[in-house]
Amino acid sequence: MNFTEKLDYWIRNTFRTKRHFLEQINVSQSSLFRYLNGKQEPTMEFFVTLRKLGCDINWLITDSDSEASTYGNYKNLPHTAVLEDGIQYIKSERSKDELRNEIARLNSEVVEKNNQLYQIIENSDSHFIQENKLLRDEIEQLKIKLKSINELSQL
Repeated sequence: MNFTEKLDYWIRNTFRTKRHFLEQINVSQSSLFRYLNGKQEPTMEFFVTLRKLGCDINWLITDSDSEASTYGNYKNLPHTAVLEDGIQYIKSERSKDELRNEIARLNSEVVEKNNQLYQIIENSDSHFIQENKLLRDEIEQLKIKLKSINELSQL
């Protein structure tokens, strides 16, 4: 079986219907059908989700009769780049406690910077206008980091 046949087989045997499978993941029906028809490569997040749902990713992306699966040489198989990206992502993923601590720290920084900004606004001296802009930029940077960490903690 190829990748698309294995994916379809796994979905049917694990969830019975594609609709039930789609209820469990954050993928549109059209994306799933493009994956199953070989029209689109699945994303790294899709592979991570499949793994979390119990799918054997090695089985899914390899041909069990080929030398590649026998000797572990998967470099030329389809979806390998996405899988390797997923492996790097998982290796770099922080623990949930670390993420919570980082979120709390960033939230505190945002509050502190906002308080500084309000003080600057109250003084409204021209000298503080530049500092105001710098603080706004720092706040935006912190918000971007916070959003990114929140997204990581949702995986």
